Amino acid sequence: MALRKSTRIWLALFAVGLAGILVNGSSDRLGSVSILFTLLFYTAACVLLWRAGVAAFRLIIRRLTLRLAFSYFLIGIVPIPLLAALFSVAGYVLAHQIIATRLRDEVNELADLARSSAADAPHVQLGRDGRVVSSDVSWLKPGDEVPWAGALVLPHPIIVQGSVWIGIRNETPGGPVLRLLPLQDPSAPWLQRLADRTGWDVMVRAGSGEGTFSGYQIRVRRNRERKAEERFVSPHPSAEPIPRTFWSREWLGGIYVDRAVAIVGEKPAGTPVVAFLARTSPAVFLGQLFAQGVPEIRRIVRVLIVGLTAALLLVYLVALAIAFGLVASIVRNVNRLTRATAAISAGDFSVRVNSKSKDQIGDLARSFDGMAASIQSLLRETARKEKLEADLAVARAIQESFLPESGVRWKGFHAVAHFEPAADLGGDYYDILPMPDGRTAVAIGDVSGHGLPTGLVAAAARASLASFVELGVPADQAFLRLGQRTERSRDSQRRLYTTLSFFAYDAGRRVGTLTNAGHPAPYRVSGNRVERLEVSALPIGLLPGKPSSYPSKDFAFDPGDRLVFFTDGVVEAADAQEDPWGYERLEALLAREGELPPDQLVGAVLAAVAAHVGPTPLEDDRTLLILSFDAA
Repeated sequence: MALRKSTRIWLALFAVGLAGILVNGSSDRLGSVSILFTLLFYTAACVLLWRAGVAAFRLIIRRLTLRLAFSYFLIGIVPIPLLAALFSVAGYVLAHQIIATRLRDEVNELADLARSSAADAPHVQLGRDGRVVSSDVSWLKPGDEVPWAGALVLPHPIIVQGSVWIGIRNETPGGPVLRLLPLQDPSAPWLQRLADRTGWDVMVRAGSGEGTFSGYQIRVRRNRERKAEERFVSPHPSAEPIPRTFWSREWLGGIYVDRAVAIVGEKPAGTPVVAFLARTSPAVFLGQLFAQGVPEIRRIVRVLIVGLTAALLLVYLVALAIAFGLVASIVRNVNRLTRATAAISAGDFSVRVNSKSKDQIGDLARSFDGMAASIQSLLRETARKEKLEADLAVARAIQESFLPESGVRWKGFHAVAHFEPAADLGGDYYDILPMPDGRTAVAIGDVSGHGLPTGLVAAAARASLASFVELGVPADQAFLRLGQRTERSRDSQRRLYTTLSFFAYDAGRRVGTLTNAGHPAPYRVSGNRVERLEVSALPIGLLPGKPSSYPSKDFAFDPGDRLVFFTDGVVEAADAQEDPWGYERLEALLAREGELPPDQLVGAVLAAVAAHVGPTPLEDDRTLLILSFDAA
């Protein structure tokens, strides 16, 4: 994978910074410039690490299989150590708080015991004025004021020259009495009693504390003169020795911090506090936590907790295995689909996935196989249709090549034509042929319908008519013979008939003989006068088996006259509202534009039809043929 230009720049900056650091070395050769190299090195390193992480992440999620594996790794694997860490930290914090709370309760219990025991604890007798009357401690003398004595209704710590005492006030008839417990005095039993009562290693330290932005900070200064007093005091050993294992070692601890109500001696910078520390083993702690007079009950509780934990873990592992099985199935089917898609994109439509999965992915794979089969069949059908369309295009070109060229001058007239089929092959046709008697024959026909069958019938009719003209067969007889051939080629499923208009023009006499078989009558345009040349007869093949007659009629033409032939596709062209263009619009246009040259007149008619129908598609063949007569 090519590196981006910016990444290459950062790599170069990283190399420059590293080279500068190596050159500077320990001798500081570069002086203050080395700071720039160091800053450049670390900045480039951070940017490159970030980009490497982004690139690795994109590489992982680029493919579906890697995304699924990565997502299930995050969902199924990562939570296990995270949950273990969470439960471990939560359990340790909870154990810490339980130990700290019990330390506080046991210290208060010791003070309450000392309240009623005058023999074990030093005491200070106070007068009614709050001054010391008598004292068993050297740091309180008769006559001293004790303003903090009122706070000792509940036990509180007192710091004396760095040593920790617990004081509690007891009301007597002779006045208040302060009981003082020297916790750090090796000769006093109080700290040992605290250790024995809790079953933990305990220690008391004096110090100072202050609030910070991130929490509460406690500073404890070690007193070199009282090293023995600042060590953990262990409880008296039990009769049964405990094996020294990881579970039985004293690594579980708790701290209870309390404010000192008074301090004698040097005052710390912050708030004077006393820290009660305890440490024990998880085995001892759990034994105390689940302690019962009957050991079997304790074992039941432990078995219950362990069983629930094991069941939860088992369910999680089973769910994880099922999830990975589903992922494997999905990945396998997706890989098959990917390979099949690649094969299809390369042109191999015979490939199939053949998935046996019963889930939605399997349904998708089977739908893909069905789609591939449909595409393969469609391609075969498309190839067949393309071949047919190519053949039809050739046939259309051949059909149009048979038509006389537009704009050619014939004997006595000039002919301009427009041929526009609605399908590949049109049912309209026209022809201009010289006749054996010296006249010129002009024919225009329209076979019902459109498409390939109609085009074939039209080609056959045109060829037959041309043969009849060359043989000198009269027009009415030629029409009858065309009808006979149409009956022989009739399809029982289609009703095919032909309209035909045949015009034989004698240039010497300027007379044309018109024979019509149901075709729209042509128009003679003389200046601004438009005349419709009617010769009535039924279309050829419309009533098979019944005799038909096709009369003819002569018309004289002057130089400059126009004779306009057309098929019904011109006058019946309809717009979106199915309103046909109609004969009236054609007659009005011929009267208005009749003196235009023939090619321009053809264009005017086609433009008017196109403006009328708008975007409506062509529904029928349109053929227009205009003869412009010359002088003899």
